[in-house]
Amino acid sequence: MKKITLFFVAVFFSVAIQAQTTLTHNTDDIITSTNSVACQGGDNLQARVFILGDFGITNDFEITEGAIGVQSISADINLTVSIYVVDDLFPAGFPGSSTLLGSQNVLVPFGSDLTIVDYTFDTPVLVPAGTERILVEVAQVLDGISWFIGGTAGQTDHPWLASVQCQVPDYTAPADIGFPDAHYYINVTGDEVLSVGDNLADAVSIFPVPAVDVINIKVPSNVQITDVALFDLLGKNTGLAFSGGQINVENLSRGVYILTVKTSQGTLTQKIVKK
Repeated sequence: MKKITLFFVAVFFSVAIQAQTTLTHNTDDIITSTNSVACQGGDNLQARVFILGDFGITNDFEITEGAIGVQSISADINLTVSIYVVDDLFPAGFPGSSTLLGSQNVLVPFGSDLTIVDYTFDTPVLVPAGTERILVEVAQVLDGISWFIGGTAGQTDHPWLASVQCQVPDYTAPADIGFPDAHYYINVTGDEVLSVGDNLADAVSIFPVPAVDVINIKVPSNVQITDVALFDLLGKNTGLAFSGGQINVENLSRGVYILTVKTSQGTLTQKIVKK
């Protein structure tokens, strides 16, 4: 019983707050028929480099899903999306100086022209806190399929491409080989994992501690509480209601409990002692 209790507490406190963020350089979600370039028949590497600080990400970042634009495709195609940590010297030294964090096979079906294909990572890719930049790579092998990744009319930074078959063996900006309008649509989305005590925890006030009769929960006016639950250390919901900013714990047994507060800004988990 003791081992179960300790495990439950560890799970609750390992991930306290999550905030979803999409990494993108595209200014809209409209795939055009012109903003792409590729090597006919395969052997295409197309990618984007994202500086995490530009998106306000400083903690662990767990990538769970992504999206790829499709300009045109001649048959069903299997692509591989890979996430690398790269340094500020990229593309110099790639891939030797990079770290592969994870990959996902993505099936893009025939008939997807001028659409966006969404996919999910079977195993979420964890980007460690402190990582400055990542490369999101979409790879097509030499399979004979005509594949042009989709692009949008506008972008905030340029993508990268490589193809040994088409004499571009190393990652190069499309503009450097005469294709400045190649605006590949390559996005990924994930959750920034924040520790208890970061941001939301500083804004939410929970008192008194220890609790005797009630637990008060106060949040700033720009934060909305969407759900509150109080669990015992075995993970059982006590079923106590949150009303008027309070939970009445007068009839609750003495001991340690786990309070979760879901808000419009994320979820906060905190240990509560009932006297």
